[in-house]
Amino acid sequence: MAIRIRKNGIQCPWSTYQILSWLSYIFSVLVFYLQISPCYTFYTRISINLAIALTLCLIIWYLIMLTISDPSDPLVTAYMTSKDLSYKKSLSDSTTRHCNYCDSPVSGISTKHCLRCNRCTIQFDHHCKFVNNCVGKNNYTLFFKLIVSVQIHECFVCAIILHFLIINSENYTEYYIFIFGALLKSALVWVLNGYLIGFHLFLLKKKMTTYEYIVVRRKAKACVSPNQNMSDTNIMY
Repeated sequence: MAIRIRKNGIQCPWSTYQILSWLSYIFSVLVFYLQISPCYTFYTRISINLAIALTLCLIIWYLIMLTISDPSDPLVTAYMTSKDLSYKKSLSDSTTRHCNYCDSPVSGISTKHCLRCNRCTIQFDHHCKFVNNCVGKNNYTLFFKLIVSVQIHECFVCAIILHFLIINSENYTEYYIFIFGALLKSALVWVLNGYLIGFHLFLLKKKMTTYEYIVVRRKAKACVSPNQNMSDTNIMY
């Protein structure tokens, strides 16, 4: 039985990381709006609610757009969907690259086949488990906007929760365990996501993809035959 091609991150099966990220944000939002926000004065509450809501809306928007995006190589899509043999031959003649999994010509060396999605992604960067989708030329901008939005949101959340805990340091109850949990989650995401942003800024400066960076690191750590070019492989495991 042929393996189904995943067109976007909405298609099942969903990733465990994808589901956990949704649940963690639902938890944080509930804690913020049910436990933290009501304790502030009216005007302060309006201000922090707007800050959290606006940044959260940005996250949701970019998350949805990235998840439903199709990063497939358009040459592969055209070849696999066409029934015109002469047109398919012209597509094959237009490139020297070929994917054995898709049994199709591909646009170039930067196109890689993702075994998780069973499709070729043009200018492949990486497969993001949090959106259950590949990141490549067609949706990299969405990915970068998403992680920047996450960073701004988590910065606001951490600052507000810390302020709340400081001004209420003498009134802790057993329910504050949820607030500490939300703070821990936001702080962890802020640190790790900040590292991710820094890493991608580094890659942008070097004009490299994540995949290319990994290949270079593997070459540096392993003894590679002079005739072997790891960047020529079309498979992303």
